[in-house]
Amino acid sequence: MGYAPQWNTVATKGNHRASTKSRLAVGRRAYVAIGAVLVFLLYTWIGYDEMRLGPRTSSRFKQTLRSGGIAGQECEQSAEPSQEGIRSLGSYATNALESCESAGPDLPVGYNFEATKLTPEECEGRHVYMYDPPTEFTVDIIKNCQNWSTWWTMCEDAQNGGFGVRLRLRKSDPLSSITQPPDSWYRTEQFTLDMSWHSRMKTYPCLTDDPNEASIFYVPFYHSPDLTRNLKNPNMTETDYLTTRFVKWLGKQAPYQRYGGRRHFIVMGRIFWDHNRLFNSTHGWGSSLFSQPELKNVFKVMIERSEWAADTIAIPYPTNFHPTSEAALQAWEAKIRVAKRTKLISFAASDRSRNMTGMVRGELFDQCSKSKTCNHVICSTELCVFRPQTIYKISLESVFCLEPGGDSPTRKGIFDSLITGCIPVLFNTNQAVKMYLWHLPGNGSDYSILIDENKVVNDHYDVMQHLERIPKEEIARIQENIFAMFPRLLYRNTKLTGEYKTKDAFDITIDKLLQKLPAEDKTSGNHTTIGSSLSH
Repeated sequence: MGYAPQWNTVATKGNHRASTKSRLAVGRRAYVAIGAVLVFLLYTWIGYDEMRLGPRTSSRFKQTLRSGGIAGQECEQSAEPSQEGIRSLGSYATNALESCESAGPDLPVGYNFEATKLTPEECEGRHVYMYDPPTEFTVDIIKNCQNWSTWWTMCEDAQNGGFGVRLRLRKSDPLSSITQPPDSWYRTEQFTLDMSWHSRMKTYPCLTDDPNEASIFYVPFYHSPDLTRNLKNPNMTETDYLTTRFVKWLGKQAPYQRYGGRRHFIVMGRIFWDHNRLFNSTHGWGSSLFSQPELKNVFKVMIERSEWAADTIAIPYPTNFHPTSEAALQAWEAKIRVAKRTKLISFAASDRSRNMTGMVRGELFDQCSKSKTCNHVICSTELCVFRPQTIYKISLESVFCLEPGGDSPTRKGIFDSLITGCIPVLFNTNQAVKMYLWHLPGNGSDYSILIDENKVVNDHYDVMQHLERIPKEEIARIQENIFAMFPRLLYRNTKLTGEYKTKDAFDITIDKLLQKLPAEDKTSGNHTTIGSSLSH
């Protein structure tokens, strides 16, 4: 029942008095003594918190932590965490979550249901060599994250292998029914794919330690947190410090030298334009990673590609749902299929606190606010980022989800919509059709509604009426396609609690890389065998 058309709608004597006064005096002294002890303990506690939380964390938010709340997905819903405070809490914030009445316990440390193992024959032609780079290029980047002088530190985002902190709600929270099973839901930051991919790659069944056996080569580099801590740094030499060291290290590796960088791939957690500043330039946006000569032949995988760069591919943004078993996946599919979609159209987005005249987002805000069939939600960091269940609730209740571009054409919301069975309404082919060639093939008509943004902005084309006119049969067809395809857009959990056979976004990407990279290596017949001594 993916489609439901329900939217249209006391004195005493002297000695006794003296005795009483005596007893009261003793009582007061006792209370004073007890109070002094309590004040001392409270002072000590607060001082300790100050050391751990830091002076920039708001006192109200610290109180939220002490009552068991955190980051907008707290056990109590009265918290208003500060944006800069929330991102610098580290493990203390995560521990605060433990007081929540989770609907299920954490997995024991090291527990992992074994994924399907492959035989040597089944791994033939599927071996991947994963470099083991110096830790300065991976985990060391986030070790001192609480000291970053940026708008957020990614301390929590890096937890659980890049999935972020667990999304826990009290059972009394009306939205807790959405985030089930609880071990599959996280507050995943959209720019952490480089970290979560590395974690998942470690479980790949056809990893090899022999570069001569490998068909393709994966080079881990946590460039997103490195770039995040440097994005507002005007000194480009400092911004590119780790990038420069990374490419020099890579250039000295025997497998890299053998193939000249071909058959190699790197996974980035940010969009193409955050990594493409001109090589050796002294100003501009982002890093110069992609313009470094050493990366000329290295294939680049990221959440938003450049359609003019053939050595790039876009793969799905990570959502907040990372199923731990096939049963968890199937339970979610059942939920989205029977969801009561009482709203025809929903639009959840930030207004960016600026004039949006001449932008499709501004026009959509205006049209939606005037329409009886459109549910309009202005997102804030607290409402939609720290409480992503807000977005999933809206999407589960809606037939269509408006998904205009933001700072760049693509947005995480497209995938949030798809995994909830809400049909995304797009306004440019650069949003999906020309981006996710391996995961969202075709012209987009099987999983979305495409409306020309120029008509919307320049001609004030009525998007609401357009969607109201779409036949129920067409809506049902698109919904069924989405129900069938959404598993390939997810990144399953690296810690499984049961069997998981369905291919996810990682699997699809690996399959395509194994097809593409060796085939494009035109000089494969001239490669020499790599010796047993390798430099790491």
